[in-house]
Amino acid sequence: MAHTVVGIGPRQQRDLWTGTKAIAPLLPSAVLFGLAFGALVRDVGVEPWVGPLGSATVVAGTAQIAILEQLRLDAPLGIVVLTALVINARFALYSAALAPLFAAYPRRWRYGLVFMATDQASITMLTTAEEYPDPVRRRWVSLGAAGSFFAALIVATVAG
Repeated sequence: MAHTVVGIGPRQQRDLWTGTKAIAPLLPSAVLFGLAFGALVRDVGVEPWVGPLGSATVVAGTAQIAILEQLRLDAPLGIVVLTALVINARFALYSAALAPLFAAYPRRWRYGLVFMATDQASITMLTTAEEYPDPVRRRWVSLGAAGSFFAALIVATVAG
C-alpha cells in the first residue's frame, strides 16, 4: 500500500521521497544532535520548551549550543544574538550558492526552503540540482531533503 500526502500529486510525492532518500544518510546526525541538544537543555536548567523552539528557529547546531551556553552564563541578550549571528554567517555563502537554483521558485518556496537550509540540506539540494533541471520538480526534491532533516531535528530535540 502506497503512502500518500494529502493535497499533492503522485509526481510531487515521488519527488519528496527522492529528496528524503538523498538526505537519508545524513539523518542520523540530525537525530543524534537533536537528542543531545534536548538533553543539554534539561541539564542546563532552561525550560524544556526552549530546546524544540531553538531547533525550530535557529536550525544550526553550533549556534544553538552557543546560545544555550550564553543563557546559562546569564550573558546580555545582545551578546547572545551577536554570537549566533557570527556563527551563522556561513549561511550567507549557502544562500549565494542556492540563489541561482531558487530563482525560479515562488517566494513562499524560496523563504521556506532557505529557512530549512541546514549545512546538510544545502549540500543535498546543491548535489541533486543537476538531476532536476525542472524547477518545479527540483523544489519538491529540495523540500523532501530539507523538510526531512528539519523534522528529524525537531522530533529528536523533543525526545532528548
